[in-house]
Amino acid sequence: MNFKVPTLVAAMICAPTAFAADKHVHDQGEVFFINEGKQWNVQFNIPAINAFGFEHRAEDKQQQAAVTKFAKLVQTASDVVSLNASCKLVSATDNVEKQFALGAHAHDKHDDKHEHDDHDKHEHHDHDKHDHDKHEHHDHDKHDHDKHEHHDHDKHDEHNHADAEFSYVFECDKSVTSAEFNLFKSLPTLTLLEAQWIVGSAQGAKPLTPQASSISFK
Repeated sequence: MNFKVPTLVAAMICAPTAFAADKHVHDQGEVFFINEGKQWNVQFNIPAINAFGFEHRAEDKQQQAAVTKFAKLVQTASDVVSLNASCKLVSATDNVEKQFALGAHAHDKHDDKHEHDDHDKHEHHDHDKHDHDKHEHHDHDKHDHDKHEHHDHDKHDEHNHADAEFSYVFECDKSVTSAEFNLFKSLPTLTLLEAQWIVGSAQGAKPLTPQASSISFK
């Protein structure tokens, strides 16, 4: 699913009860509700570390499997949140696969390693150039080591504190008065959801936990 940032976030930020924007704390997520007539918009911001265990693009098949598992979870809205009225899911969007799926660079990096190993093995057996190659190989390794450390450092900074973001639009036949959050069951490391809502002219906020995972809009 392609991720599009819904307008409800901007509306929630402008609300008097809104929490600080761009808040990110491990083990703590956010959920925002806006009701307009029969339509209910719900957005979640969940730390990626709690969603699938890391905060960068997947680098191997194991990490990709974790991303795929979470993406499938959020595609089933009832596994995330349940409204206490007869509602139809109109749309669902997320940034999970687009931002965190295994990138092509991982395969390129793997191929480069094989080429580099084969090249070193071949030169190692060329005894006439052994000392010269050893010297060049040492300098080359030093250069790659410095470059690797710098690259990893930049990569860590670039992807630090990433969120898995996903949202739903529901259409409900009658007024919704409460919501239950099933996401806690699937994400045991998630300890808190800061919930905010605008329902008609009323606004509210409540911290949700695995032990107190429902809210009332009454």
